[in-house]
Amino acid sequence: SSAGFLVRMDSLGNTTWAVNQGTIGVALTLTELGQLLVYVHGTTFLPACSSSTGGMGNGWFMLLDPVTAACSWATNMNPSTSNLRFAKRGSKIYWAGERGQSSIDIGAGGCTESFGQNEQVLMVGEIDLGGGCTWLETGIASNTHNLSPIVAADDSGNVYVAGSLWIGNLTLGGTTVTTAGSSDVFVARVQPSLGTMQL
Repeated sequence: SSAGFLVRMDSLGNTTWAVNQGTIGVALTLTELGQLLVYVHGTTFLPACSSSTGGMGNGWFMLLDPVTAACSWATNMNPSTSNLRFAKRGSKIYWAGERGQSSIDIGAGGCTESFGQNEQVLMVGEIDLGGGCTWLETGIASNTHNLSPIVAADDSGNVYVAGSLWIGNLTLGGTTVTTAGSSDVFVARVQPSLGTMQL
């Protein structure tokens, strides 16, 4: 079995708190207000987030106090992604991940989308500081796996996502790209205000 954990250390390297944060796939970032936004794939065991316990098929966004590890809220992602990444620009926090599944539901209906049966789905979205899913954009990858997406953002509100594509193709918006060899890298721009994702 495996487990993820969070540890806070002071400037001298002394541990001030440590918590079992669940299973594999932990990602984190600090918000503009200094809070700790965490994503975990699988079950979480934080007492203050006890309502967020779930199986391996679930993922959770959680907002923690960095001093005490107290949990303010937890938002469910069903199903989860084991390799989520965050990007921050001002007060906005974006994320990217992937999942081989036929649907995605974040925040119990906050953002939902359905796909073909068990397709590999690239997901890019924004989560607000209240735990709400602001928007979600997706792309479909065929005959591939392990997109390993990373994400960045600029001051104009554009979000960029990049990853790897193994022997297959990726469809974003109305554009499809196909690998020229055994593997390639893709870069795409997401414009949330227009609801578009472009390669």
